[in-house]
Amino acid sequence: MKKRYLSLSCLLLLPAQAPADKQAELAIQRDQLRHEIEHIRQTTRDARTRLDALQELIEAQREQNRLLDQQLQTESAPLPPGSN
Repeated sequence: MKKRYLSLSCLLLLPAQAPADKQAELAIQRDQLRHEIEHIRQTTRDARTRLDALQELIEAQREQNRLLDQQLQTESAPLPPGSN
C-alpha cells in the first residue's frame, strides 16, 4: 500500500513538472527571439544609416553632374559673330 501511495504521489508530481519544463523552454525561446529581434533592429538601423549616406553621395554626384553639364554647354556654345 505504501509503495502504491508513493507511485501515485510521483504521478501527481509529473504533470506539475511538465508545465514548469515547458515554461522554462518557452522562456528560453522568448529570450532567443528577443535577441534575434534586437539583432534585426540593429542590422536595419545600420542599413538605414548606410542608405542615407549613399543617398547623400548620389545627390552630391547629381549636383556635380549638373554643374559639369552646364559648363560643357557653356564651352560648346557657338561664339557670337565678331568675337574671334
